[in-house]
Amino acid sequence: FDLPAGKDKKAAAVALVTQMLRRDASDTPSAPARDAPDALGTAVNVPPPLKDMFLSERKRDDRSDCLLQALAFYASQRPL
Repeated sequence: FDLPAGKDKKAAAVALVTQMLRRDASDTPSAPARDAPDALGTAVNVPPPLKDMFLSERKRDDRSDCLLQALAFYASQRPL
């Protein structure tokens, strides 16, 4: 993920994850329906209750970091 270094990194991570969770098939008409973009070549389907829980949190930075790390790890384990 292309996140800025320093103090803006957490805000950028939260913005990226929020954008991923709010995206749906209407953003890309030719793509199959999914909840998150395939920035790593993988669609991430997030159940609505988990999506709502994240979006209602006041402090999302730790959860955003966790999700982005999990996606990066998953991508690193896939064969090329």
